[in-house]
Amino acid sequence: MSSPNTIAGTASPLRITANRRNALKSTGPRIAAGKRRVALNARRRDLRSEQAERQLRARGRTLASFAGGNAT
Repeated sequence: MSSPNTIAGTASPLRITANRRNALKSTGPRIAAGKRRVALNARRRDLRSEQAERQLRARGRTLASFAGGNAT
């Protein structure tokens, strides 16, 4: 089912321009705290890398400390 703004699955030039303009606003987290928080999304969804977790522990860090928590 196509949307009313497309013809046979192709976007109009106006739609493409609008999408590009909106994409500039969606850049993800910009400050360090936000970046640390989203870094745990894969861990929270059980998509974590055990190898990465081992590397953090080898450096004396935990996921909680990496995410800005007080635990080490």
